[in-house]
Amino acid sequence: MQRSLVLAAPALALAGVALMSTPAQAGKGIVLITSGDSVAHYADLTGEMKKMADEATGHDVQLGYKYSQFGLFWLELWTWDGEYVLFHDDTVWELTPDQAAEMLAVKVEDLGTPWRFKLPFGLMILIGLGAAALVWSRMKGKDEGPAAPTAG
Repeated sequence: MQRSLVLAAPALALAGVALMSTPAQAGKGIVLITSGDSVAHYADLTGEMKKMADEATGHDVQLGYKYSQFGLFWLELWTWDGEYVLFHDDTVWELTPDQAAEMLAVKVEDLGTPWRFKLPFGLMILIGLGAAALVWSRMKGKDEGPAAPTAG
């Protein structure tokens, strides 16, 4: 019984996330395949850089990382083509890595990428389900024990 619950937990979590909808998505029905660009918050701008960026764009902007993604049920499975941007709602302004590093007062080598880009949530769920299936198959094999000898 406990083994069944352990194996069912990732599937229930996936179903729960897939069935959640925001007011903007409520009238769209269930979307099975998603793709396009996403922007992940990367860092908050502060001080003079924040003031300059807000004045240049005319908006209250944040530093983000824009990337292309593919997913199922709103869960990203694969990501590619990332770049640094300033963003406000759905509007983005592209930045070079040098500009992003300057805005954060760090070296370009120290920028890195958001964890959502490196390891998408949907991919983590698939890896977890695969690991659970592997563990379950190994445990099932141990429970069966050796075959009974046949009379001959």
